[in-house]
Amino acid sequence: TFTYMYLPDVDSKSHKFGVYSKEVENVINDIETELKQINIEENIEIIITADHGQTNVTEKGLKIDLEKYNEFFYALPGIDVGTATYYIKEEKNEEFEKRFKLDFKDKMFLFKTEELVENKVFGPTELSDYMKSNIGEYISICKKGIYLINCEEEDEVLNNLKGTHSGFSREEIIVPLIVIN
Repeated sequence: TFTYMYLPDVDSKSHKFGVYSKEVENVINDIETELKQINIEENIEIIITADHGQTNVTEKGLKIDLEKYNEFFYALPGIDVGTATYYIKEEKNEEFEKRFKLDFKDKMFLFKTEELVENKVFGPTELSDYMKSNIGEYISICKKGIYLINCEEEDEVLNNLKGTHSGFSREEIIVPLIVIN
């Protein structure tokens, strides 16, 4: 048989208190204590993994000034903490790139979406037309320790994250794998 269990506390506590905080250490210790109590028979394996890593935040939530950038957009950007997709008017591509790279050169990487598709960043198969129509012309990815928040959002939790992921750093992309048998 196969049993799947999701434990959100390491991720959520890392966001709230930081990756190396006492709160995260306590959660990991609690999980380890519980695992030690399991009577592992010969034919049982326990596999522990995650969908991503995480790194400590070095800068509070980064915001994109909509008033400054609105002239470039035909739709508002889609923002997911570490990445954003931008819907840019065709005649504004070059100007958007210049301004973005000037404003965020030390904060985010900017990619043309078509380059990411060509390099199979989204996977080895052809993207569906639906997917292509929803990912915009540009995608930004935050540098280590930096994260984006929706410029309209003033959420207390988002403004005070201590841990983040979705970037390119080793800490964010490494996926832990523990096998117990």
